[in-house]
Amino acid sequence: MRVGVKTSAELDDEILRLNGGFYLSSDRVLSEALRDWGGDHVSVADVARCYKGNIFKRIYVDDVEHSRPYISASDLDRTDYWGCRRISTVHGALLNELELRSGTTVITRSGVNLGWGALVRPDLDRVVGSDDLIRVVPNGEEDVGFIGAFLCSPVGRVAIRKYTYATSIKHIEPEHVALVKIPWFTEAERGRIGANFWRAAQNRSESYGLIQEATTLVFDSVGLSDLDEGEWHGLGREVGFVAQPNVHSLRGWNYSVRATALGDRIRGVGHSALEDLVVPGTLKKGPSFTRIDAVPPHSAQLIGQRQLFRYLPEGRQVSRTYLPARAFCKPGTVAIASVGTFGESEVFCRAQLVTERTAKWAYSNHVLRVVGKKGLSGWLYAFLRSRTAFRLLRSIATGSKQQDLHSEMLAKLPVPIADAKTTKAVQELVDKASRLRDEASRLEAEAFREVRALLIGGE
Repeated sequence: MRVGVKTSAELDDEILRLNGGFYLSSDRVLSEALRDWGGDHVSVADVARCYKGNIFKRIYVDDVEHSRPYISASDLDRTDYWGCRRISTVHGALLNELELRSGTTVITRSGVNLGWGALVRPDLDRVVGSDDLIRVVPNGEEDVGFIGAFLCSPVGRVAIRKYTYATSIKHIEPEHVALVKIPWFTEAERGRIGANFWRAAQNRSESYGLIQEATTLVFDSVGLSDLDEGEWHGLGREVGFVAQPNVHSLRGWNYSVRATALGDRIRGVGHSALEDLVVPGTLKKGPSFTRIDAVPPHSAQLIGQRQLFRYLPEGRQVSRTYLPARAFCKPGTVAIASVGTFGESEVFCRAQLVTERTAKWAYSNHVLRVVGKKGLSGWLYAFLRSRTAFRLLRSIATGSKQQDLHSEMLAKLPVPIADAKTTKAVQELVDKASRLRDEASRLEAEAFREVRALLIGGE
């Protein structure tokens, strides 16, 4: 229990909040700095339009021809966009009204992520967005980056969350966001912050495009094509098929007709077993370790399976004292979420690449490490993140409720191989995408730091 004393003069006169937790939160430092800042302010309503989509009963489908990609707040910070749900076009014109436009800042209006914001990247332009997202559309293009940087920063989130209402499930509304006051720094300061934040969004968009290009090149180089959205489900259900089991498994799931057909496609061209393409002894999960909360610089960011696919993970900071060396991954390692269940939107069997920046994080023991031989890390990532590899990996799952990957079947997973020139081209694409991803995070962090520094005087 936290105990403290606040006088009536210290109560926030902009809202009616009498709950103690609000006034004893560490976020009050930022809130009070924002309130006491002596420069010019504008409200969000002065510089942007705020609105939300209509609430409706959503119908999700797998058929690409009769659906559109649909994202919620939890999807906006994903490093890999494929695998999001698809919403039926039966909703008609409503989907056009829910479209997200590049440069719009969206803010979550309910739930545990309430107040979390993101700038819509160029690659997400015209994607259908959840009605749970408040749209903030700047009046002028010149302030797109700065408005987004402030609202998405820790300071902006605090300013938004103070309008929270309700009990069990917290909410805010567009009219609350419209009331938020933005410190209107000098034109040069706004321009610098906004440029960094918008460039971060562009880098992430370009990075995703390069990774998609790398995956396409992997399949094109051997005369194959990756599964497209919905194609897997179009192959039909598997009921009552006959298969010849081997010594590895008696489970019907491991002899999936659809997955076997995908594997046979790869075995029909130049290919190699996964175990032959990785550093010996590295195709395994990380160690278990004691997790003691700590603060920087004596801590490391702990990355679990869900956090693995976020640009800005908000996991725990754990003490470095208790972290074994193998809790960290070298740049170029392909990290795979290797424990979970089969939900289509779940991360089980999805792959992520460890970059120079993310190599500083500590990874949980549920993350499988795939360390490619020299010059193969990009190729392995480009393949393992594909829809084809995703289905192949899930087909070798073992377990009851919580699934794991069958180690012997994993070692024999077929991977297409191509000539050295193509392999190098894929590596270059992935390397460039990694640099852009890291640079985007640096630019975004710089924008947030400058917002805080201008308010609190360089802290």
